[in-house]
Amino acid sequence: MAISYVGQAVGSSSPTADTTITLPTGAPMVTGDLIIIGAMVADTANNALAAPTVGGYTDVIGSTIYSDDVNDVNLNVFYKYYNGTDTTAVFADVGGSNASNAAVCMVFRGVASAAQGGPFSTASQQASGNGTSNADPAQIATASGDAVVIVGATGHTGGATATYTNPANYTTNPAVRAHNDTIDALIGMGYRLSGYANPENPGAFTAATIGTAADNAWAAVTMALKAAVTEESNSDTVSLTEAHAELVSKTRGDSVSLTEAHAELVSKTRGDTVSLSEGFSATRVLIRAYNDAVSLVESFGRQANKAVADTVALTEARLLTVSKQAADTLGLTEGFAAVRMAVKSANDAIGITETFAKVVRFVRVDLLGLTENLQADVVSASGGSPPPAKVSLSMRMGI
Repeated sequence: MAISYVGQAVGSSSPTADTTITLPTGAPMVTGDLIIIGAMVADTANNALAAPTVGGYTDVIGSTIYSDDVNDVNLNVFYKYYNGTDTTAVFADVGGSNASNAAVCMVFRGVASAAQGGPFSTASQQASGNGTSNADPAQIATASGDAVVIVGATGHTGGATATYTNPANYTTNPAVRAHNDTIDALIGMGYRLSGYANPENPGAFTAATIGTAADNAWAAVTMALKAAVTEESNSDTVSLTEAHAELVSKTRGDSVSLTEAHAELVSKTRGDTVSLSEGFSATRVLIRAYNDAVSLVESFGRQANKAVADTVALTEARLLTVSKQAADTLGLTEGFAAVRMAVKSANDAIGITETFAKVVRFVRVDLLGLTENLQADVVSASGGSPPPAKVSLSMRMGI
């Protein structure tokens, strides 16, 4: 996201009165915007302004920048992410009876959040000097997408008409504030959103109407704001190509490829693969145990329940229901609906090849082979040759 300028505000006072900045909430500001405030004291001693009383502000440099001359200056720069409710930033008055306090504020949008490492792409730089009021911000390393913001301040005796001209390329929406007392204050702020060098040397503020320049001290701060990055999700990928609605449940590491003409419901667990290619609406429920394999090729609905090491091959034109026990194998190839119930005990074998429905009951030791075109009910008793097996046949024509 590109960084953009939102708005600005200024304020000043003499000691015995607080300095109030009315935030540019009508810009309008939105939650997460970055507020930057430069605050200064002009005096004959080292007197720094504390952070705004509303709380939540952080000092960019970590401490005041003090420059000593006949007319001294203290400069602090603070920042805070807008919380959606603040309307002002108030600085408690500082300094002796001769002092002046002044502050300038700018608000920017699209700056990296605290979760993204904070608003700066590199450490902010400070500079100070005396014998002039032309504050000269230090050079700073930059990265693509940054915005460079500069603040300069000076103590002087030129009165309330003193002014700063921002350096070239920092002249859009400049913020300047002067205040008159025995020792006067002058502070300015500017920014550059593009076209900067790496490193960027902004150039100096040019002061006017500042009394005897040789008696004045100055201080400056240079900041490189880091652009916010768009949040991204994890590395899972789902490809959906449908003519109708799709519902996909995936766990990390799975792949689901869906190409359907109608609605599909797919539930997968880790490591499974389901390939769906249907011409009609399908709802697939796949209940699988480890190392099982199920091949489904149907035109209509199916349900397969399998235990460990079983194999079920289903190739039907109609609905099939299959119940199997461990180590059994059942092959079904039918042209019509079939319901198969095989109740088997050890060592028995049943061969079933029918065109129509059959019911078979089989008891231990006996062997029965059935190949009929008619319906049959066969019962075999166990125990050897006597008594002989009883076979009951009920025949119906026209089947």
